[in-house]
Amino acid sequence: MALKVSANHDIQTRFRVSFTPQDCRPQVEDVACYLGGAGYRPKPHILKRVDTALALAESVVAPAAALAIHPVRDTDAHGVILEGDRRIAVGKAACWHQAAYIAASVATLGPGLEETCRELSHTEPFSAIVLDAVGVAYLDKLGEKVARETRRQAQNRGLFCGVRFSPGLDQVDLRLQVQLFELVDVKALGVELNEDLVMKPFKSISECRAFTDRPQELAPENKCKRCDLMTCEFRRSDPIKRHPR
Repeated sequence: MALKVSANHDIQTRFRVSFTPQDCRPQVEDVACYLGGAGYRPKPHILKRVDTALALAESVVAPAAALAIHPVRDTDAHGVILEGDRRIAVGKAACWHQAAYIAASVATLGPGLEETCRELSHTEPFSAIVLDAVGVAYLDKLGEKVARETRRQAQNRGLFCGVRFSPGLDQVDLRLQVQLFELVDVKALGVELNEDLVMKPFKSISECRAFTDRPQELAPENKCKRCDLMTCEFRRSDPIKRHPR
């Protein structure tokens, strides 16, 4: 079984999940979007470079996530209050006032891909650019896997899982990053925050979600459909097709 969870029982509170590179492997079309924008139609020789980069990425990425699920004792104007009077400033969204639990997660591809990109940048800069685009697409797929596992944890509790809140995205304060790192066992992943609250390795993501006892009005999981920046050059609505050979 590709998915490995570090405990035998279904209801867990703090755990690590590992994925194989194949679990999170993106499509060539996903990489092309980050390589040249949403309207980019790669020609055959570029598609070959992407295929090569995907094969290389499989040997250097180590997708993994750490999750933590904490009961919510109360809420206030800034977010939720956990046991021990710990306050998590998740914002004023309605879902938090109904939250029974907060599920926090940090996920990473590990340092291997970034190290390989740095090495390639000295001798094969375009290969480094393509591999970096592969990494971003890999991170999207890893996010989907983490979301699926988080929803499974909610279902195991007979609850509903809400949309993601990620520090620095969708008007969520970047300072939430510090609090999420206190909730999750990030040491097991080897992920750290620098002084600007940016995660290292850079190919890492973090989020939190509310578990409630009633269905929530969900935004699309697809980040492009959820984003208001209509002029973004990387915005996607339809799959990118391969250039005719």
